[in-house]
Amino acid sequence: VRLERELSARKLTMNVPRPLFQSTSGKRPLTMALLTMCGVAFLLTSDNPDQTVLNEFRITAVEQVDSQNVRWFSIPEIRAGQVWRLVTPIFLHFGLPHLVFNMLCLVDFGTQIELKLGWKRMLAMVLLFSVPSNFVQYYFDGPMFGGFSGVNFGLMGYIWMKATYEPWSGFFMQPLTLLLLVASFVLGLTGLFPVANWCHGVGLALGVALGYWPTMLGKLRSGKS
Repeated sequence: VRLERELSARKLTMNVPRPLFQSTSGKRPLTMALLTMCGVAFLLTSDNPDQTVLNEFRITAVEQVDSQNVRWFSIPEIRAGQVWRLVTPIFLHFGLPHLVFNMLCLVDFGTQIELKLGWKRMLAMVLLFSVPSNFVQYYFDGPMFGGFSGVNFGLMGYIWMKATYEPWSGFFMQPLTLLLLVASFVLGLTGLFPVANWCHGVGLALGVALGYWPTMLGKLRSGKS
C-alpha cells in the first residue's frame, strides 16, 4: 500500500503543470542577493568609459593599449590572493538584453533550487559552476568575458537531469526555457555571436554530472547499465 501511494504521488507530481517563472511565497535570499549584485554591477559598469570598474570584476585586469587592443598578464591578482576574481565575472553583463535574459533564467532556476535545497547548497552550486567555467574561459579566450550564463547553464543541467530521471523530486524544466538555452548554446558554437562558449559548456557539463550522479550510482548498485 505504501509503495502504491508513493507511485501515485510521483505521477501526480509529474503531471502538475508549472508556470515558466514560478511565483512562490517562500524566501529566496540568495537568489535575490545574486539578482541585486548583478543589477548593481551593471549600473556601475554600463556607463564607465574606461576599464577601471570593469577590472574590479574581471578574472584579471586588462590594460587599454589603443582603441582596439588590450593586454593582460597571467592572473597576478589571483596569485596574490584575490581568489574572489574566479567568481566575480558572473556579475558582469554587457547590454540590457544580456542582463535581462540571464536574470530571468536565474529567477526560474534559482527559485526552484533554493526553495528545495536551501541557500547554502545553492551557493555551493553557484561556486562549483562559476569557478571552473570562468577559469577555463579565461584559459582559452582571455579575460574579456562576463555574465551569469555559465552558472545558469549549470543550474539548468542539474534541474534537467532531476526532472528527467527523478520527476518525483519536484524539479521542472519548461520546454521553452530548455529550447532557448540549447539554441543559444548552439548559436554560440557557430561563432556568429561573441559569447563565452567555454563558460556555457563547462557549466552545463558540471550541472548535468551533478544532477545525474545519484541516478548513475543507483544504476551501478542495481547492476543496470
